[in-house]
Amino acid sequence: MIKKIEKRSEERDDNLMSVIRSIQEEKEEVKQLIAASQEQEKKTFWQRLFSRI
Repeated sequence: MIKKIEKRSEERDDNLMSVIRSIQEEKEEVKQLIAASQEQEKKTFWQRLFSRI
C-alpha cells in the first residue's frame, strides 16, 4: 500500500518536473522571439525595405 503511494507520488513528481521544464523552454523561446522582434523594430524603413530584396 505504502509502495503504491510512493510510486504514484514519484510519477506525479516526474510529470510535474517535465511540465515545468517544457514551460521554461517555451518561456526561453518567447524571450528569443521578443528579442528578434525588437531587433527588427530598430531597423530603419529603408533597411527593412531592402533586406527583403
